[in-house]
Amino acid sequence: MSNLSRMECSNLFAVRSRMLKVKGNYKNKHTNLICRWCNNKEESQIHILTECKEFQSITGNNKYETYYDDNNQTSVIATRIIGKVVTKIQEQEKPNEPN
Repeated sequence: MSNLSRMECSNLFAVRSRMLKVKGNYKNKHTNLICRWCNNKEESQIHILTECKEFQSITGNNKYETYYDDNNQTSVIATRIIGKVVTKIQEQEKPNEPN
């Protein structure tokens, strides 16, 4: 963790504590839990980080366990991926309009 920026640590913590801003982590806020990008499966962290076709150009073929690995090199790669995912999620969200 000492090689990561504050934002990278925050993003990694968000994934590890299931606080990534996806519908599945905030079920009480959403009536429709289907993925807003692929409209195929429930929008969960696992789906976004490993399965969703719309995120595969960002996430590659990484396994979900990658985001829990404490290896320094793996953590750096994971945080870069998470940062791009978080940015894409934030771009999709609209203020005062539940997705």
